[in-house]
Parts: sequence; structure tokens; C-alpha cells
Amino acid sequence: MLKNVRSAVFSGRLSVSSVTVKLSQRYLSSAAGETKTEAKTEATTTTTTTTATTTDDKTKATTATKTEANTETKTPATADHGSIHHLHSTGIIQKPVHSALSHLGFHKLTPVQEKSIHPVLTKDADFITKAKTGTGKTLAFGIPLIEKALRIGNSRDQRVVGIVVAPTRDLAFQIRDELNKIVRYKEMVRHTKNLLSVQTVVGGESRWKQVRAFTSRDPHPSIVVSTPGRLLDLLKEPEVLGAFGHIKALVLDEADRLLGEGFKEDLVEISDTLKDNLVDDKHQFKTMLYSATWDKDVQEFSKRILRPEFHYIDTVDPNAADTHEKINQSLILTNDIFESYTSAITFIESEAKANRKFKGIVFLPTVKAVSYFYELLYTRFKFQKIRSPVNQLHGQLAQASRDRAVREFRKGFNGVLVCSDVGARGMDFPNVTNVVQIGLPMDETNYVHRVGRTARGGKDGSAVMILSDAESKFLRVLKKRNINIVTKFEYEKDEELESEIANVSKAARHKYSLDLVIESLAGFSKGISNVYRLNMYDILEDYTTAYGKFFQDADKKPHVTASFAQRVLHLNRRDSNKFFDLGSSANDFQDEKPKRRESSDRGYGDRRGYRGNDRGGNRDYRGNNRDYRGGNRDHGGNNRDYRGGNRDHRGGNRDYRGGNRDHTSQDRGDGFRSDRRGKLKFD
Repeated sequence: MLKNVRSAVFSGRLSVSSVTVKLSQRYLSSAAGETKTEAKTEATTTTTTTTATTTDDKTKATTATKTEANTETKTPATADHGSIHHLHSTGIIQKPVHSALSHLGFHKLTPVQEKSIHPVLTKDADFITKAKTGTGKTLAFGIPLIEKALRIGNSRDQRVVGIVVAPTRDLAFQIRDELNKIVRYKEMVRHTKNLLSVQTVVGGESRWKQVRAFTSRDPHPSIVVSTPGRLLDLLKEPEVLGAFGHIKALVLDEADRLLGEGFKEDLVEISDTLKDNLVDDKHQFKTMLYSATWDKDVQEFSKRILRPEFHYIDTVDPNAADTHEKINQSLILTNDIFESYTSAITFIESEAKANRKFKGIVFLPTVKAVSYFYELLYTRFKFQKIRSPVNQLHGQLAQASRDRAVREFRKGFNGVLVCSDVGARGMDFPNVTNVVQIGLPMDETNYVHRVGRTARGGKDGSAVMILSDAESKFLRVLKKRNINIVTKFEYEKDEELESEIANVSKAARHKYSLDLVIESLAGFSKGISNVYRLNMYDILEDYTTAYGKFFQDADKKPHVTASFAQRVLHLNRRDSNKFFDLGSSANDFQDEKPKRRESSDRGYGDRRGYRGNDRGGNRDYRGNNRDYRGGNRDHGGNNRDYRGGNRDHRGGNRDYRGGNRDHTSQDRGDGFRSDRRGKLKFD
């Protein structure tokens, strides 16, 4: 399968074809020795007092004098200064916290912990902390929150002290579990008389139980870990809002991701609501942003939510690569996604057989692709009698299923987790040996966070990316970010192996048909084509070729609707018939370019959204922004309040139906396409 693989440098093989080359962890570790640089640069940390101004220029926005967060910043920190013991001996943390951390094995502080815990607890200011993924950010803000809760004192009238906002439920649960390890330590429980607790406020769980946690006679939670939507929802309850009148800190974890997923206005509203609700207006709570990047969005957002002067703590060396130096990165180039799936399955299978402690995470771009590959891999393992658990994780799973998958993979010493980007950022899975990426990520930042799931805690790790030739332009984007994948391989055809994978695909019980998988991938690729300068015709040709290989019929094409081909992919009739089987919907194809509808025509959503009954363009692929993402399942290609005539103003509804009992007209009973069919006042 791969060329030039029998080099003396490599000790392992990747079995993907008759050439049988296995990219084992042993090979990757050996290759790492060839490519890894010996010189390691310590992350330079600078705390900058910043005054927010109207300019976008970070240099102009930073007015103040650069001061050291601690006087010892310029000199290498001694073992004492970088330890938990030093924080306790200097009175920064109390004995119960010190005992809990020592018992859990936390003795040495990471750079982000060493440079942020002390100023957060001693300075009355807001903070922005930039740190790479997997560097201990949770304890960097968790220790100050717990310490603040201890200093408030033990009382049954205790109110919420700190709030942590995370972008996903899974990350919120992980943060809660990490904090509970300290809060529930026996000495902490004895010291606080069991009055200090951590509460999650997330969607997918009982809202009534969450409200009750703040309204019952029991002590209110000391720390709340939440997702933006549910927190904002609960803050609208007066009794719940009253419990937040004395908060001391608001933490926004993964701030760049929160902004990237469209939570900006929600976060501003949460901050404003909490500030207006403070009992003591003279003492504002601290707002702390923790982010892996310091881009324009974060800078602009900081001006709206932080106090005029804030501290900026940077623990990332500007000259260092974005990915961890202990991650050995490799690339496999294929001709289409069928070969990509075949390569991935064979690599994972060979690793699982060779290494009992193989623990891998596989990333795919869409939910349907995750589900399909999971069932394919699960069935293959079953046929090959490989005793290694396989789980899936994505946003459309029920919360109980997501919790179970995370719990089993986290506790297991081996296994495979097939997931979407919901598991790419912030999630901490111990002892992950390999990360496999099939296809393109949403952006290059996601690539960095994906590979960051391995090589955590000072351990080595390996990351393999599998791309088709049409997707290989993504490599230029990585190169601009100083990420160079040195080890590259090419796929070599193996008809026997490909026949086995095709048969496994037919035998697997798939939740989503391959047609829906191809549709989701095509929509996703269209959404990122301009970012990566992809040739969509090459991408679609790859999908069509792969579809035929899965069914072992070269003439077979994926089924999509004419509406999807024309409105989402922007294809004409000839090209649509070249790549897809339109079936009976081919008669619905409009030869002329569809005109842009005016606001009064309502039947279609903003930008590229298309009718919800044409499968609604699920959330797997983004034709547009978060709310109008190719017509997602909530908005059916339109705004939910004006969905082609919504339930209050639906073309011919019971109140404004063209010719109803209250507004009789000659169009009675039709209610469609008449002047009285239920237009809004401004139609």
C-alpha cells in the first residue's frame, strides 16, 4: 500500500494491502526519533496589563507596561516555586486543598498553573490566559474557584461562588468530575462539613432538577459548570437568579470555541445579567477567559465582557509549533474515501492485534460518517474476533449513550473511540496512543486539537491523517501554521482486502444509508471548499467512485435529491447526473439558475438553506452560519419563526387562511398563493 516503506529507519509495518506495511506505534516512535528536534524551548510567559480600546490591533490595544506576574518569571522557576507545596507554604491555597491535590498525585505545577493561579487569587482584575490544549487549564481555574469557595465560609445560606461555562456537555461533565476529585476528598469534606459542591447545568438533563438545586432548602452549589444555552435559560428564573447574587468569578473555558460556535451574544447576555444581579455593586466578579488562541474574535469579545484593564497571560512560545513536540505525525494519501476507510480500518486492526494497550481515537467530519465508520469498524472487529471495545461519540447520541461511551473509553486500558469534533477539544482521555483523522477537519485549529488528544501528561503519541488526493490541499494550510508532516505514504490497491471491506459494509447494520453519508460529506466539503480552495468536482468524483466500490458496482451512484444538488452544491443538471442518481426528483430540477427569493417568499432560508422536507440539510454540513446551516434540522432551511409561513402565519392557516371563516374570500379552501393566504404584516 505504501511506497518506500522498508527503510531501515522504520521498525514496524502498516498492513493495508499486499505490500503489507504496518504503521505501528513502534514505527511511529522510531520515526519520531528521526524528525523530533532536540532543542526544546521553554514557553515564555508574559503578563500584560491591557486597556481595551476601539482598535483591532493587538499591539495598539496593549497600552500598558509589561510586568511580570511574579518576579521570578525571568529566571527559571525552582522546583519549590513550581510546586503545590509552594502555593500552600506561601498561603495561596489552604491545607485541605493542598492535601487533596497531594493525595491525587498533583505535586508539580504546569506552566499555565504556575503563572495564573497566584495572580488570579491575589489581583482584583480580569484575565485572559492563552495555553495549549492538554496543559492543565482545568486546575488552573479550578483551584482558584475552590479556594474562593473555602474562603467564603461554611454556611447553609451559601450562594454560588463561581461559574464555569464550557462549549459542550461532555466537557462540562469532565470539568465537574475533575473538580469533584478535590471537593469530595475526605479532608475537604470534613473541613467544609460537606457544604461545598459542584453542580452541572447543561441541556439534555432534567431542567426541573437543575432549578430545584438552587431553590431548595439545601445549601446551594458552590460552583456551577454549565453550557451557555441552559445557563441563560435558568437565569431567567427569578428564584434561580437570586442564588447568583454573590458570585466571585466567571470562567469561560475554550473561549475561542465558544465564540466560534456562535455563543457570543449568549455569553454577553449571561455576563450582563450576572452583573446587574450582584448584591454588592461595588465589588464586581472576576471574568477569566481561557483560550488556545488569541485571534481577532477573542480580542473583540474581550472588550465587551472584560473590565477596562485586564491581565493577559501567555504560556505559549510564539516560535513553537502548534502541535505537541511529542506527537509523531504521519500522512496516508488515497484516491477516494473508500480507500481512506480501508486504510484506517487495516491500520487500527493491525495495531489492536500487535498492542494490547492500543487506545485510539478516530475523527471524521460529520455525524453520519462517524456512525457509518463506527458500525463498519465494529463489524470488522467482530468478524476478526478482535477483543477491543469500539465506541462512538457525536452530538446526535442520547446523553446517556454519550456518557457511557466517554466513561468506558476513559476507564479502559485499550479500545477505539470513533467521534466527531465534539471530542476534539478539552476532552481528556488518558493513555491515548494514536489519533486517526479520516478526511478534512472544519479548520486547521481543529486539526491541532484533534492530535492533542494523544501525548498528554508528558507521554509520547502518534497521529495519522488519511486524505484523498482531492483533499490534500489542506496540507498547504498546515504548512502556513508551521505544521509539517514529514512521514508520508501512498495507498496501493489490494483487491482482496477491498472486497473484504465492501462485504463488511454490506453486513453491518447501519443507522444511516451510504447515500446519506455521501450527502453529508458533500455538503460539508462544499461548506469548506472556499477555505481550503478545494476543487468540488474532484471531491464529488471521489465520492461517486467510492460509492461504487462500497457496492462493488462501478456504475452505481449515490442517491440525492435534485434540490440538494442544485441548491446546496450549486450543480447544473448535467453535472448532477454525472455524480449522482437523482431518481424521480430529476423532474424537479430547474434548468435556470434559481433566483434569489425576496423576504416575502418565505419558502427558503437565509443564503443556501433549502426546504426542510428535502432532508433539511442536517447539521453535519455547513452551507452557512450556525443557525442557517444548509437548512438544519431546527430551521429546515429557514428561520424557525418564518418557516415558509410558520405555524402562526402559515400560508393559509386557521387565522389567516385564504378564505377562512374570519376573512372570507373567493379563495376559500385554497389558502395557498392568494393575497389573503396569511402573509405577515410586512410582506
